[in-house]
Amino acid sequence: ISTLQPVWVSQASAKQRRGRAGRTKPGVCFHLFSRRRHESLRPFLESELLRTPLEEMCLQCKKLELAPGGQDDNDGIPAFLGKAMTPPHPKSVQNALDLLVDLGAMDEDTNDLTDLG
Repeated sequence: ISTLQPVWVSQASAKQRRGRAGRTKPGVCFHLFSRRRHESLRPFLESELLRTPLEEMCLQCKKLELAPGGQDDNDGIPAFLGKAMTPPHPKSVQNALDLLVDLGAMDEDTNDLTDLG
């Protein structure tokens, strides 16, 4: 089961939110953290594709037939995700595919989705 993890915003996100206050009507933005905390925030957040488990993304790619591939899946999910603006590490994709096979969501021989997948 994938869940969103609470994380601190980035400095860029905080700046963008501050800019939204008062854009259409008078308003003020209150950040509920100190200047020291703000200075310790990352300048930008890492892409969500790099921060979250890839299993659900792999299942969606297969279900939507975005990543057709045969037994070796060379033209499949790893190639499809490799085209992302910030592609995940190939080992992370392979680990996700291995887990889906271990869980019985993908067939080990054909890389097709099973009934569970």
